[in-house]
Amino acid sequence: MRKGELERIAESPLNEFAHTKGFTRTLNVLLFCDRLGTQYRLLEIILNAYNMNFYYKNSNVDEVRINKLLLRKALGICTEKSIQNQTNDLIEMGFLKSYRKEGGVDGEFVFIVEEQPYMNPYVLLSEVEYHLLNQFRLSDKKKADMMLKELKRVSKEHEKVFIGRLRYAEPEDQTKILAEYCDTLGKHLEGKGIPLVGGYPEKSIKSVPPESNPNRQIKGRSFNNKLQEAKQENMGISPKDFLTRIGIQ
Repeated sequence: MRKGELERIAESPLNEFAHTKGFTRTLNVLLFCDRLGTQYRLLEIILNAYNMNFYYKNSNVDEVRINKLLLRKALGICTEKSIQNQTNDLIEMGFLKSYRKEGGVDGEFVFIVEEQPYMNPYVLLSEVEYHLLNQFRLSDKKKADMMLKELKRVSKEHEKVFIGRLRYAEPEDQTKILAEYCDTLGKHLEGKGIPLVGGYPEKSIKSVPPESNPNRQIKGRSFNNKLQEAKQENMGISPKDFLTRIGIQ
């Protein structure tokens, strides 16, 4: 390397796009959405550029431009065709509106981002599934693997219908749909002999005075009983508030 080359690179990084702020901010609900597979890395890069549009107050915030060669390198020296396939998946899932290519080999990909990707129907269903795992414990820990497999199977079985309903529903109706989806999953798991019990294990609340323990009244109740009460309490609020109230936002 020529004398002074390291100093020159340090002063002005070759990849300016990757050295703007030093970190990427992506919402955890997207990171944990298991519907996003290989497409997550691409979406993460797009949303980072989207955030930069806000930071620099660009006139067209929703339009994300990324150099083709930089993006191919960032995704593991992949082909343009591979990026197009992943982009089409993200469009089909509703995270992106559209995309186009401009210029030649060293031109740009231009992505148009959907509003509020964190409220995407796939993300909402995934969060409800995490709610099941977080809020209800297994009475038999040996059935953990069985529970995860059944949860994946039943979610795939009902996913298409619920995604379609969420995509075109009003916010207040989305809340009802999410509660119904949660109800469907829970009943299926219980029907497979995987009882879900509300509250915490006895040993975790022994030292907590009854009057200060918010879980004292729900301990031991079945999944279905607790969910029916949650549905009655949460009707008429937005999906985001519903998710917040049941502890997953």
